[in-house]
Amino acid sequence: MDCLDTHVSTIRRHIKKHVSPMTTRLRSKTAFLFATGLAALSILGMIALDPHRARSHYHYFEHAVSRRTKMRQLDWLMSYPFSGSEVTIRLTQNCSHTSVATNYGQFLQFPDKVHAGIPSRPIEDDAVHGPFRFNSYLPLPKEEILTRTHCSGYCREEEPGECRIEEFVKPLMKLTNFFAACSSGVRWSYRRGDEIDYYNPYRVKKIVLQIRSPFSVVLSRYKRFQEKRGIKATVAGFFSYCKNHDITYGEKYKTTFYTPEEMAFADDMQCHGEFYRVLKWYNKAFEVAAFLKIKPMLFYFEDYFDDLDGNVDKLFDYVGLERHPKCELPFDTQYEPMKEALLYFTKDHLAATHGFIDTIISPEVREAYSRYEY
Repeated sequence: MDCLDTHVSTIRRHIKKHVSPMTTRLRSKTAFLFATGLAALSILGMIALDPHRARSHYHYFEHAVSRRTKMRQLDWLMSYPFSGSEVTIRLTQNCSHTSVATNYGQFLQFPDKVHAGIPSRPIEDDAVHGPFRFNSYLPLPKEEILTRTHCSGYCREEEPGECRIEEFVKPLMKLTNFFAACSSGVRWSYRRGDEIDYYNPYRVKKIVLQIRSPFSVVLSRYKRFQEKRGIKATVAGFFSYCKNHDITYGEKYKTTFYTPEEMAFADDMQCHGEFYRVLKWYNKAFEVAAFLKIKPMLFYFEDYFDDLDGNVDKLFDYVGLERHPKCELPFDTQYEPMKEALLYFTKDHLAATHGFIDTIISPEVREAYSRYEY
């Protein structure tokens, strides 16, 4: 018996002792939550060893738990930061009058503003490890719930020196690490503060993959950076921002991750490390969908400009939501269309970036990006 089998045997003993329906009476809710939490975290750790075997053992665990409580189906809203998930969440909640779920329980919307420092609220009483309620007062959908995840491989820090490549880029190199990160998040409590937590990724039955032009994603990141500093976004400012980024991280990317062909294009473009993370993230997102045997619904941010109502209907049909009679469709028109984002790049930079993109992306991402003209 190898170490993985030993690990599994221990988990199953916990399940049979505290969770299995063969147990005549659960010893206590605390014991139940302890056992299910231990099982979920332990099997999550197995993914890195063998994700296919982890799937079967997760199903065993989930069956035992579901005999006690029927859990909602999870529909992942997979999005790279700045690709439009905030708009999608706002539209979903305002038009369905139900709350979405999130992996990031350190944030809670109450009543209309998002606050930190409020204890996380799981969407299921018997699944304290997440995902979590995003809105504090809207009801939850009964059958399935849209659940926000950014997985891993991105960097949310914007000041030089705060983004550690080992933490944010390396998960993009291996499917098992990226997949495990898609069901990880943060649980917040008064006693412990922020804690990294995990839930069963095999509860996910649908995937909404939020897509936006990579040029717009990189530019939006820069604009947010300027906004926090109270400085107006300009083309010259963007050049400076990219130059600082490439100086701070560029050589580490080139020597650690890039192929010779990627390196050749990177020398003639702006913010190559930013683009690299975006492109590799989407490669891995499609790999996760294929592993789960789910055909993702591609949801383009740019389509909001052309047919807002139609795209909300498309999303709701896919995730099983209904429009509320008092449906509201707020949309922030300050988001720039892709053509405006391209004005921040010179022709030479665009040509090099186009080559960089074509070198990195998978066939699935190539097809998803086929609508964009660079």
